[in-house]
Amino acid sequence: MGSDRDAVEDLRRFFQASYFPDVNQEKIQKQTPAEPDPDTPEEFTRRGDALAAEGEIGQAIEHYRKAVQLGGQQARPHTRLADAYVYTENSARAISQYKKAINVAPDDAEPHFGLAELYRRFGRIKAAIREYRIANYLDKKNAFYRYRLADALTQAGYLRDALVEMTHAVEISPDDSFYRFWLAELHLRQGNHEDAVRQLEVAAELATQDDYYHLRLGALYLQTGQAEKAVRSIRNAIRIRPENGSYKQILGEIYLHLGREEAANVCYEFAGALDAYDHDFVRRFRISVGWQ
Repeated sequence: MGSDRDAVEDLRRFFQASYFPDVNQEKIQKQTPAEPDPDTPEEFTRRGDALAAEGEIGQAIEHYRKAVQLGGQQARPHTRLADAYVYTENSARAISQYKKAINVAPDDAEPHFGLAELYRRFGRIKAAIREYRIANYLDKKNAFYRYRLADALTQAGYLRDALVEMTHAVEISPDDSFYRFWLAELHLRQGNHEDAVRQLEVAAELATQDDYYHLRLGALYLQTGQAEKAVRSIRNAIRIRPENGSYKQILGEIYLHLGREEAANVCYEFAGALDAYDHDFVRRFRISVGWQ
């Protein structure tokens, strides 16, 4: 029972981190002054962050509210309170607090980004894009902001603009495989196969333990007539996930297309019996590379 309880708490903290990504115990401890004044907005905000990190969102909201009352001309308490309201799905109050933060500090990118995320959740894609653009203008070195803007632009059908923003994200964080991967995907949507291959090759090289990146690169190689390179990529995926029979089945099919039947049979042998999910996965892979 104890281990189940620990697992539940770990899961709770995991989901909370998606709303409070910059809150962790180490950061909170570093921010703690030697003798904190209990009646300052900074201290109430710090306590709210600590409570949020522990999953006590209701108490965190109370501390953020006190911080707002004491520091009405500070943006951060409003933003943190808005984040907490988002977590509790109190969207109207979250929007109100984000807007108050913007009124207090119009040059602060964070509340604009939070507002954009909230607008997008409710399908207000154009309003979200506007706020994302403002956040990116105010924080030009934030690759994640660029990625979210590019993703929203893609959703709205503005693929060329999305490609520009994702390119900026890669320029900001050139060693982050995540942004390289999505830049490759956008190039592929635009029909820029050579650029897509180039970006995905770098992404796979950076993410040496991400089997999906290598699998995706293998599929792209097949789409561009580079089956021998696809073999290498799928073998890398198998190296990372040796228990995945569907990868071995896919490698066998690549060998079969290359006329290497004996190698294909070895792959099928080691793939073993596939379940329904694996068969569907292989089927979708075939479709993605144009084999059926």
